[in-house]
Amino acid sequence: MWNLSKQARSNQALGLLLMLIGAFFLALNLGWLSLNQAGIWPFFIIAPGLFLIVLAVSTSAKNSILPGVILTGVGIFFLLRQWGLLPWSMDLLWPVFPGIVGLAFLATYRVAGRDKGLLVPAFFLLTIALVFLAINFHWLNRRYLEFWPVLLILAGVYLLIPR
Repeated sequence: MWNLSKQARSNQALGLLLMLIGAFFLALNLGWLSLNQAGIWPFFIIAPGLFLIVLAVSTSAKNSILPGVILTGVGIFFLLRQWGLLPWSMDLLWPVFPGIVGLAFLATYRVAGRDKGLLVPAFFLLTIALVFLAINFHWLNRRYLEFWPVLLILAGVYLLIPR
């Protein structure tokens, strides 16, 4: 797939989009989905996200991976909430959103050209997400939380070390 011409990759992206749209309407026609169901609205966020991801991977529009991953991640998050698979309240789950954006920066780094500047926001946002999820779900002993400034000190030392 990766050694194809630009036109062939564009055709693949369009073909995949048509398959996704066709599968959606087939599911509607067969009664597997209903537009009256409140639980399917996240698909309207996921579908454009997937299209942008396919576009980024199969054409030269590599920067479309960032919004693609964000839309897909947010859509999947809300789909899981709609299906009852994430029963916790949003005041506990909010760190998922910076985590999704951090993953989007990592995907952009991977797909769009290994620009090391993308790793800084990626790891910063993923760290925020993991730390606050750990705090919200009590994965960390509160006694250790008073030492969080040590992470800032270590990050400063790392930045001062000549490379």
